[in-house]
Amino acid sequence: MERICPKHVEGFIETIDNGDKYKIDDFNEFDKYTFPYEIKCSCTNKIFKIYIDEHPSVVAECSRCGKKIIVYDLKYYPAATKIKKEFPLKEYVSRNGDELFNICVVYEYSDEFEYEDDVEFDKNDISWCTVYGYGIKSKKVFEIISDETT
Repeated sequence: MERICPKHVEGFIETIDNGDKYKIDDFNEFDKYTFPYEIKCSCTNKIFKIYIDEHPSVVAECSRCGKKIIVYDLKYYPAATKIKKEFPLKEYVSRNGDELFNICVVYEYSDEFEYEDDVEFDKNDISWCTVYGYGIKSKKVFEIISDETT
């Protein structure tokens, strides 16, 4: 089955069957345009440091091999308003002191391509993104970002 996700995370995601671990209340109410995934490095590790900036952007750094995976960045999404200014990435540390996380990302798409003749579906054209971190130390869930791209 083809996974619907932006190209920059292809190969780094695993489908989530239920939202229990990440405490996603409306998980079973997701529609056919909403796709939740867990981030998984190419080395098979699922534990990451998280870096964020004010844009907002989210980058996951594998705790095993150091690979950096772009989880969310407005410059990759056609409908997003782009900001030319660069913002420094800062390591995300939870209010409980977590520095390592499992990461869930939920990509949401608009349904306009089904109703507009001149609009084609584009996997990079997300309309909303929410990123959750599951603290390895605290076993608590933190919403890292929830951002509308359009």
